[in-house]
Amino acid sequence: MEMRTSGTAILLISEELDEILALADRIEVLYEGRFVGSFPAGEAEIGRIGLLMTGGTESDDTHRARDSAPAATPAPASPPAATPGPGPGPGESAP
Repeated sequence: MEMRTSGTAILLISEELDEILALADRIEVLYEGRFVGSFPAGEAEIGRIGLLMTGGTESDDTHRARDSAPAATPAPASPPAATPGPGPGPGESAP
């Protein structure tokens, strides 16, 4: 913390959003090696950071719609395909 108060830049890389919000002055979000968001920590929202971390964009409501939509009901399982049983045993004839 002494280095921070003296104005030294510190790079903190973490997925722990609570930790980032508690320690950072500024937040830069990367996704697949690219900067996708940048804002002062005081303006940061966990949902916004999470959306950017997972490849969403601030104008993309796809993730929010998917997360709030009811889960799809799985299709009923089809009955197993009929498989022939064991062949005739020793001394038996086929039907």
